[in-house]
Amino acid sequence: MQFTKYHGSGNDFILIDNRHQQWEEFIKTFIPQPVISRLLPKNNKQYSIENKAIFELCHRNFGIGADGLMLLQNCNSADFKMIYYNSDGHLSTMCGNGGRCIAHFAAKLTIGTSVNKEKKLTFTAPDGLHYASIDEENNWVELSMNPVHEIHQSIHYPEAFVLNTGSPHFVEFIDYQEHKVATSNQNTDSFIAWAKTVRYNTEFAEAGINVNQIYEINPGHIAIRTYERGVENETLSCGTGVTAAAIAYEYRKLKQSRTPSSSNEPIQPITVTSLGGDLQVRFEFSDQGFSTIVLAGPAVPVFNGDL
Repeated sequence: MQFTKYHGSGNDFILIDNRHQQWEEFIKTFIPQPVISRLLPKNNKQYSIENKAIFELCHRNFGIGADGLMLLQNCNSADFKMIYYNSDGHLSTMCGNGGRCIAHFAAKLTIGTSVNKEKKLTFTAPDGLHYASIDEENNWVELSMNPVHEIHQSIHYPEAFVLNTGSPHFVEFIDYQEHKVATSNQNTDSFIAWAKTVRYNTEFAEAGINVNQIYEINPGHIAIRTYERGVENETLSCGTGVTAAAIAYEYRKLKQSRTPSSSNEPIQPITVTSLGGDLQVRFEFSDQGFSTIVLAGPAVPVFNGDL
């Protein structure tokens, strides 16, 4: 069975074309390495052979190494269906960088419609239908994200917002000095330790949440760090997290400066710098919330292989 390794600003994935059930045939004969049973996360989840296979393939010492694994499958209502698994081996919700990577992967499989020098396509994901525009030559993908109608202030963290951009996200604002500390290599462990206190507190523990800290570099340009549930570690980038951060950033400014408009109002694109590189988010705003959301950035094929 063939696979392709991709990354989207350092968020990396194993992609498999499963339109002919190659994955199911692979799982029938898969035998996990004995060490994998000892390494499985202690998260009270059941692990089937398929879950163990995904965990092993995503493991950075005993497998290919990835933040997640995706299957591209046939779909009657769109060009394809995206099935996404976190590196813990279990199905998860929408992944923005994964969505951009699988769109680029699909374009290379000649899926979609060519318009000038770009490929246009649609796919379904756990949160519904998405549209993508792919510039294969420059490895650039623009992906539609679902509207965001509700943003809540965190119960326990007054400087943080909670919203869902296909996956649930906690976004906390920090100042310059906190940012300098948070982004220093020596403080990776302290960031993860802090993020776990949010991820597993009583407000979020049952359903889980992705945890983000953001800092304004310049107006319209923010930096982000993300701890992802399912991966249960910091990742170099997170597409739904970047989207949530950009929206929370704009929402906070709107709350501080003026009342919502009754008609859609374009917002200047926001650049979000993650540890793995820059992504761009654009959207419109009205009293109904945020709509016409687009996540844009690189989607890079790294290598192909056989399992």
